[in-house]
Amino acid sequence: MPFTSYARHCVDVLLWRALKTVSVGFYVDLNPPSISEPSVTMGFYNNGWHGINALNKPDVTFKHARERDINISSSEDPSSNETLTNHIKAGDAIHFVHLDVDTVAQALENKAWQLNRPWIWVIERKPHHVNEIDINHSIVRLCANGYQLAYCDGVHHVLVATEHNVLLEKLTHPPNIFDDFKLGLAPEVLLSNGTSNKHINSYLKQLIDAERLAASERDTAKKLDLKNRHLRKELQKTSIELHTVYTSFFWRLTLPMRKLVTFIRNVMVGRIQPLVARLLQQIAITLHKHPTLRQATRRLLNKNPKLKYVILRMANLLPNQMDTGTVAREYPLINSVETMPIRARQIYADLNAAMLKRTEE
Repeated sequence: MPFTSYARHCVDVLLWRALKTVSVGFYVDLNPPSISEPSVTMGFYNNGWHGINALNKPDVTFKHARERDINISSSEDPSSNETLTNHIKAGDAIHFVHLDVDTVAQALENKAWQLNRPWIWVIERKPHHVNEIDINHSIVRLCANGYQLAYCDGVHHVLVATEHNVLLEKLTHPPNIFDDFKLGLAPEVLLSNGTSNKHINSYLKQLIDAERLAASERDTAKKLDLKNRHLRKELQKTSIELHTVYTSFFWRLTLPMRKLVTFIRNVMVGRIQPLVARLLQQIAITLHKHPTLRQATRRLLNKNPKLKYVILRMANLLPNQMDTGTVAREYPLINSVETMPIRARQIYADLNAAMLKRTEE
């Protein structure tokens, strides 16, 4: 089932790629956005995760939408030691923390992070963060605390704890078609990232196009899978019917008869056919001497296509693989030498040469 992305730049797809093997994960979101805005944690919440949301101000709608989460109101300081120790046991895994640049310095003052070191930090750059020094300073502080920069898209900086550096490989590449995801928000919402960076906007458009292509490919794959299942059922049904026929009493009873028919077709017909062919050639020579009888024979054969087919077949004038209906359509009455088969032309030429020689004598 594809992952549904609700975050700007689909950074949650990147996190899901690295953490989807975690059955029930835990996150901390400091100053999360409202329900109608892009969210890094919403996709994880919908996949059974839960966590702590440190709200800037009380939000009843948010708390109602995130009933499984621990929603801390503005009366509690998310950077204080008591906030974490009251809701997180020492040693419990925090799989990722999402916060903005303004909150990094305040959050790092909390010594409780040393007891519960987050696997991943996701630092988001807000529209008013135009000072690169503040951003770089936050990254340097985290790197000094045992984290490595894994990914940056201009809006988000993703850092991984050194003890979990196995995740670095999965966080290197941006979200793409191979991540099997779909957008949970309108493309216009994702594009309104609050920045004037044309490169970022171009990247987002490419990402949306990739998501649409992935959706189309998923639909095609589903149709092919349904067709494949239908064909497999038909094949299984045919195999069962064929097995039923082969194991039936009637099939075993008629085995001697089938062998006899095969013997007659392969052996007896092969021996008799040359004799019949020579006899028919003699009859053809006789008919050539008597025009009236030849015309009557031709009318008789034209009225009986099956009889005509048998005679031509026995005279080796037709290929063996053709059936009666095919011959009736493909071999109408021959009115000229050009329309005759090659073998018939040879016989006709031999007959003319024999008649000419006899006339000269």
